[in-house]
Amino acid sequence: MSGSFVTELYSKLNTVIGGDNPNQFLCMTIPGTVISEESFKYDVKQDKPLRVVANESRLANKLFDPVQVTGADNGRLLTTQYKTALDMLSPRMNLEIMQAKIHL
Repeated sequence: MSGSFVTELYSKLNTVIGGDNPNQFLCMTIPGTVISEESFKYDVKQDKPLRVVANESRLANKLFDPVQVTGADNGRLLTTQYKTALDMLSPRMNLEIMQAKIHL
């Protein structure tokens, strides 16, 4: 074996499911996240149940540092980062102007 178990495992998984985009890479968490089929299973001919939407959101909302192998997410949430970015890009409300517009 040319490297550690985790290095070998990462390499083999990345070979199978990795892409060719240099700006994206596989991030593994060890230990991994247990996902049960019941949490995501639904009849695709019907609307997606709220339970599935919520479970998908919980999975997608976790942010990870840009590393190949990590022990856990970095504690930040995608929704918080998105809101922070929007707050920085949008002008702040001026309370005096808002009240003046209401009283016109």
